[in-house]
Formats: sequence, structure tokens, C-alpha cells
Amino acid sequence: MRQFLKILPILTLLSLSAAQAQEMEVPLELQFKLILKALSFDRSLTERCGDSLDFCILYQAKFLQSENIKRELLRMTQNDEKMKSLDNVPIVWKTLDYNRPADLSSIIHNTTVDVLYITPLRTVDISSIADFCHNYKINSVTGVPEYLEKGLTLAVGAFGDIPLIIINLPAAKAEGSDYSSQLLKLAKVIE
Repeated sequence: MRQFLKILPILTLLSLSAAQAQEMEVPLELQFKLILKALSFDRSLTERCGDSLDFCILYQAKFLQSENIKRELLRMTQNDEKMKSLDNVPIVWKTLDYNRPADLSSIIHNTTVDVLYITPLRTVDISSIADFCHNYKINSVTGVPEYLEKGLTLAVGAFGDIPLIIINLPAAKAEGSDYSSQLLKLAKVIE
């Protein structure tokens, strides 16, 4: 019993960090087909992005699931022609290893970002990432639908076995997105 009481705090910490990392419901390749298609319905995106669409993958190198998703995405960008442009605008793929909130500020000072893809993260305040995206008019997308409750804009989830685009409409407006009614009719919209 004493040994159990000694390891109980460790078990509690492990379960808390596991609980904070969310799961993706849709395979990455299908997610990105849907994300890129949905982004093509944002009437303001190509106006805001200029000569290229700067797409940043936010991940945690020390969290294996997040690191693996980043690696797979980069592999996909090399092998899939559809991930190289959106509406004839070339996509520039970037990555950011997120360790602390100051990392997001470095994005604005060191590079441009039009779209931020948030991988599953562990022990991170997603609402602060959402606030950052709202303040700097960066489209936030993810494969973790629960993150929309924290203020991110677009997620790919599932309804049973059917993939589903989910849009947080107030967050989309805060980020400066203008999704067409055609997409909003097909998506699950959170008002």
C-alpha cells in the first residue's frame, strides 16, 4: 500500500497530461483534403495572403503524437501536388515547435502566417492560441474538434463514419474569414 501511495502522484500527473491531449477523429490525409477545400471557400483568404499562402503547422516536438503528425504532414506536402497550391496561390509550409506562449509571438516577428494548423497538443491553453489567431487575423484549423470550443475556427471531425467540417462562426469572423454560404450549408456550424 505504501508503494502505491508513493507512485499515486506520478500516476495522477500522467493521467492529467494524457487527458489534456485530444485525439483526431479523421485520418490526416482526408483531413487535409477537406481543410484545403474548406479554405477555398473563404472569400477573404486569397486577398489577405498575397503572393503565397503561408501555412504553419503548430506542434510539440516532445509530444510523440504531435511530432508524428507534423512529420506526416511534411511528407504529404512533398508527395501530393494538391497540397502545393490553393486556388492557384502557392502554399508555403512552415512549422513551429510550441513550448510556451512566447513561441506564437515569434511567428509574427519572424515570418508571416495566413493559416495555423494546430496538431493535438499536451498541457496547452488552446484559448490563448485562438486569441492570438483572432488578434493577428490568422485562420486557425485543426483535426481536433474539441479545440473549437476553445475558440479555434475550423476543424475536421466525424459524424459516425462520415467526415464533417465544423466551423466556429464567431471565431471565423474574429479571424477575418468570410466563408461562403455554400460551405456553411454543408458544414456543422457553431454559432
